[in-house]
Amino acid sequence: IVPMFTCGLLRSNFALAIHGLLLLNLVRPADRYRVPFTSGPLIPVEAGDIHTRARAFKHPCQFSRSQIASALTEDGSACPCKTMATPTGFHTFGTSETFETEAADWIEKRLRDALSRRGTASLFCSGGSTPGPIYQALSAVDLDWKNVTVGLADERWVNETDEASNARLVRETLLQDKAGDARFLPMKTNGQSPFGEEKALDKIYGEPADVIDVLILGMGTDGHTLSWFANAKGLEAATDPDNPLPVAAIEAPKSKVTGPVTERMTLTYRTVARARYVLLLMSGDRKKTVFAAKDPAHPVTLMRKAAGDALTVFYRS
Repeated sequence: IVPMFTCGLLRSNFALAIHGLLLLNLVRPADRYRVPFTSGPLIPVEAGDIHTRARAFKHPCQFSRSQIASALTEDGSACPCKTMATPTGFHTFGTSETFETEAADWIEKRLRDALSRRGTASLFCSGGSTPGPIYQALSAVDLDWKNVTVGLADERWVNETDEASNARLVRETLLQDKAGDARFLPMKTNGQSPFGEEKALDKIYGEPADVIDVLILGMGTDGHTLSWFANAKGLEAATDPDNPLPVAAIEAPKSKVTGPVTERMTLTYRTVARARYVLLLMSGDRKKTVFAAKDPAHPVTLMRKAAGDALTVFYRS
């Protein structure tokens, strides 16, 4: 009986070992997982990328490889040291005041979490009229702002003195009061066109945008987000998951949504996919309908795929 029992155990252990190898090496490349770190940001792990997944197993909580492998679920819920990363879904607010207060609080909590765990944090901002009051509320928050890096999700190719500049908006709303101590990364160079300036901006955005703690996005009624416009010149590079650069140049088709400035710089698909938290701010029934449609022709649908379970939506009805 003992030999038979021992043999059974060996077979069982062998099966478990094979199962572990399958988890680590034969996961479908199309699948995407996020592994939480207790002393760093959530690293989006492409299942087909052995090198990236190998980084995920350098886990500060010292759990075994098999324990970490068993935690590779889409929402991270099985992770032995799960952090704040639970996706919070779609939230509807009836008033602008509640919408803005709750958004500012949501952002503050995640920046504070990053600062408490790593001593640094990053916040990348979009332009437009919707986030302005939220940025103003954040500017008065008591955070260790000198260790916060503020960047842009996209930028029109205009000088900061221009009213259309997202950098100008961020400087006038967020980078005031206590938040004035934050480090700011402009997205506009002295180049005449954004095309050809991607590598120059890689030197500025490359490391800070590698894993963004909080990325704030908006969307248009045409289904664009960031500066990902349908049929835009440069859209293919911007939304190519294999593009290693953090930014891409865009020339959008001129429309009522774009206004007169069509040349822009934007974060890329890979950068969005690696963000720890993505907050999409939107208002109005038309935008909600476009978002819910999941139309492949709308770039916001690509953003949803890139962000995955890191995406939270705040909607003002």
